[in-house]
Amino acid sequence: MAYNPSQWIWCIVLAKINAINFLTDKIIQNNSSYEPRDQYYIKNKLLALVGDSLVSFEIEDSLSTKDCTKDLTSDPLVQSQIFDLLTPIPSEFNRKFWNLYSTDSVKATDYFHQLSIDNDYLQIDQIAKNIKFSSMTDYGELEITINMSKPEKTTKDIIANAAASKSRTYPLCQLCFENEGYLGGTNYSLRSQHRLLRLNLNHSEWGMQYSPYEYFNEHIIVISKEHRPMHISSATFTNLLDFVDLFPQYFLGSNAGIPIVGGSMLGHEHYQGGEHLFPVEKANDLYGFETAFDDVTASVINWPVSTIRLISKNREHLEELANQINDAWNQYDNEELQIKAESDGIQHHSINPIARKNGSEYTLLIMLRDNNTSVTYPDGIFHVHPEYQHIKQENIGLIEAMGLAILPPRLKIELAEVKKYIMEEPNSIASIHLDWANSLKESYTNQNMDEFIDQNLGQVFAEILENTGVFVNHEDQFKLFTKQFNA
Repeated sequence: MAYNPSQWIWCIVLAKINAINFLTDKIIQNNSSYEPRDQYYIKNKLLALVGDSLVSFEIEDSLSTKDCTKDLTSDPLVQSQIFDLLTPIPSEFNRKFWNLYSTDSVKATDYFHQLSIDNDYLQIDQIAKNIKFSSMTDYGELEITINMSKPEKTTKDIIANAAASKSRTYPLCQLCFENEGYLGGTNYSLRSQHRLLRLNLNHSEWGMQYSPYEYFNEHIIVISKEHRPMHISSATFTNLLDFVDLFPQYFLGSNAGIPIVGGSMLGHEHYQGGEHLFPVEKANDLYGFETAFDDVTASVINWPVSTIRLISKNREHLEELANQINDAWNQYDNEELQIKAESDGIQHHSINPIARKNGSEYTLLIMLRDNNTSVTYPDGIFHVHPEYQHIKQENIGLIEAMGLAILPPRLKIELAEVKKYIMEEPNSIASIHLDWANSLKESYTNQNMDEFIDQNLGQVFAEILENTGVFVNHEDQFKLFTKQFNA
């Protein structure tokens, strides 16, 4: 009888293997400090976490260590401790990273990023739930995300959390070096498998990690070893440029060091960076201006957050000019524009500096920020204005100022109701969206509804960013500010 493939049913039989033995072998492979003769010791460490009853628990041999761990236990605290055993201890991890770095910095960061995925420090499953799209505006294409990973925080929430964190004695905050390997638990993030890359910036020790809920590809956080408040000084520019010398594949920037326009964690100095190219970096020049340094190209760019771009191969001159701009901004008053540098001894001005290196050429972006309040704008004159807070209430920090919106998870449900309202279908639209929805209804012309809402959401984000721009619609005043550096 001739062979006929159609008469056969082909099956893939997945073999079963012992989960505890599988993880024991992987732990020995991942940690050079362990040897095969340590297998019983490691096995018993695992059983202490999951219980002796699982000594014979079997899994399919195709599973990853992450899947195996999550099959063994649904308890995040226990999972975190197993992932810790699977992760090289800090000293070994740092040795391996810098050995890889000696041949290729990208291979080294690829290793660290993949490690952070494999040991579940990066919350990939949660990140995958985020909604992402782009929207074309007068400032180019802005990037929009509805962040399903984390709840919305108002400025008041951020201030309250900062006050609450002062009661902690160990670790002092979520960014401290002491979090490396910290168990965590109730009301505190799990950090057992957390690892910090140790590096030197400006003769001081810093640590680098990947953000657990990364907002963009290879989103890093660079943290001062010393627990000290966020601030911008001449050392900031040196730190940022030292970093991009080490890792030219990444940018690095800082949040402003003051409330309202700063980030959500002002108590511990840190920077954010990564592999992503942001909309602000693609912005065109509005005009150039002369400075005292012929080898530095200076310009104001077409961006809603008032931003100066400096480009040079001369690092020393770049830093000097950046310091001059920062110092000038910290003293700048303009009553007509409600810009005030300080009141009652409280500083109201700061900047978002962002560094990148391309070949031998450095680029520094300097975003001017002001956190003054008024009777009309009690939340901040250069904060999200009330008419847009139905979309966004939180501070506009570094990442958003660069053109990537991080919008609250409530919008996933709320925008679905807005769409129904515009289409005159039964709906439960939130009252906070009614004014906006009525204006959209007037301009809607039967185009694709999802695309229509996405585009208009991008326009709201552009207008929010304009709210933060200290010189928006006042180009003449911005020119007067930059004119002082031609000396």
